Amino acid sequence: MLPLPFGLTALIAFYYYRRRELIRGTINAEQCLLTLAKQVSSLPSLLLFHR
Repeated sequence: MLPLPFGLTALIAFYYYRRRELIRGTINAEQCLLTLAKQVSSLPSLLLFHR
C-alpha cells in the first residue's frame, strides 16, 4: 500500500464508509463520525505497539 498522509487516509476512509452506508440506505452521519473517530484514535496506539 502506498504511504499516504494521515489526514488524506482518514478522508478516504470516511468517503468509502459514507458511500457504503448510502448504498445500504442507512446513512447515519453522527454514527459514521463516531466510528471514524474511534478508528483514528486507536491508530497511533496500534502503530506504537507494532514497532
